[in-house]
Amino acid sequence: MIVTTLPLSAVVTHFVTGLLTPSEAVAWHRERIARLDPSLRSVVTLNPRAEEEARAADARWARGKARSELDGVPFLAKDNLFTKGLRTTWGSALYEDFVPDHDELVVARLRDAGAVLLGKTNTPEFAAYGHTRNRLFGVTRNPWNPELTAGGSSGGSAAAVAAGFAAFALGTDAGGSVRRPAAHNGVVGFKPSPGRVPRGGGFPVWLGDLDVVGPITRSVADLDVVLRVIAQPEPGSTDLAPWTCGIIGDGAPKTIHVARAVNDLPVDPRLQDAVSGVARLLSGLGHHVRVGELRIDLAELSELGGLLSRPVVAELVAEFPDFADRVDDYSLRRLVAAQEGAAVDEPDIARRYARYRDEIERTFGDADVILTPTTAAQAWDAEQDYPDVIAGRAAGPRDHAAFTGWVNAALLPAISIPAGVDDDGLPIGVQLVARRGADEMLVALAAEVERTKDDNAEPLPRSGTGR
Repeated sequence: MIVTTLPLSAVVTHFVTGLLTPSEAVAWHRERIARLDPSLRSVVTLNPRAEEEARAADARWARGKARSELDGVPFLAKDNLFTKGLRTTWGSALYEDFVPDHDELVVARLRDAGAVLLGKTNTPEFAAYGHTRNRLFGVTRNPWNPELTAGGSSGGSAAAVAAGFAAFALGTDAGGSVRRPAAHNGVVGFKPSPGRVPRGGGFPVWLGDLDVVGPITRSVADLDVVLRVIAQPEPGSTDLAPWTCGIIGDGAPKTIHVARAVNDLPVDPRLQDAVSGVARLLSGLGHHVRVGELRIDLAELSELGGLLSRPVVAELVAEFPDFADRVDDYSLRRLVAAQEGAAVDEPDIARRYARYRDEIERTFGDADVILTPTTAAQAWDAEQDYPDVIAGRAAGPRDHAAFTGWVNAALLPAISIPAGVDDDGLPIGVQLVARRGADEMLVALAAEVERTKDDNAEPLPRSGTGR
């Protein structure tokens, strides 16, 4: 039995039968991290109390008093999420020695459920960029090929789950930072509707409701298990019902709008072919598939994101007046720009976002789901910020991310699922997007694809880390 590749359901079954204990599961994952992560740099801080927490879970399972189905299950959290008693750096030397005195809400929910926090995963500074590297911990590499990027900004979490370092991990997603790394690492990444996974008690959120916590797992079935714990309404709230997806949908055919490109930007044709393959699969399952366009004003989207984040960036500048010598070059440019920028007109930003969301609603039309590639490019050189050529055409800094940021701006749920491997042996991800609040339907549809597709990808990378 290779514990580090087991589905969550199998881990729980083994805990129930006594074939496996939480302490043994933690030991297996710790050993794998120690053996393989030095070449990947996905895990940046280990929890020294993980073994103690696992022994407590052992005792609960032995007494038949497990707190939840995640009791004793090892997980990792992105290093921008507060973890009580465990260093949380936000990927920045500004917070190199910061140790929170409380858990962020989503982490607290998992720990209250008995899940064992193994440690923290790497993120670019302030979790604000589409790669994963910083001056504290260096570059996180892709376990399928360590010469390549793991993506960002949740690249540490995605690489760790792909490499078998934890059963699941938490990331954050303000413009695709869960979904794109999931695609590059051959795992599942979910971006919920705002509020579906409540958050609070952490660092300032740069992009408000656009920025959500999302789980990264090795399957959609595993994702559903995690969501049953973390996707619960806040105490006293009547806005949301508890997560009850169970990965089985209502059986009704869905209308799928397929978009293989955004505007006229370049897209790797292998990723477009993968989308076409999933579209055929969905059609074969009885869903209504139509091919259409996806037209997004990406320039305005970028401008709005910069304006929305400016107040939080200004707070950083005020808190750390000596930031110039302590942050990475790309953060320095952003902090300096915030100092020099004009005051933000919040009502105008709100109006512009509202117009933008109306446009996305028109794109949906009568569709239930939009299907796209998750990324426009496959993983690129780990030392580069972004791929400067896509499909033989020159590409800008955010062209590889064209399929994801609009989802956050429109406050929609989305999921990236593996869709095979390319001719270089690298994983391919496709994205499914639903209307706001249709999170359960979306996950159930993704599970339907997962159950039926012909997936040639292996559950763990074939190269780079070994077995």
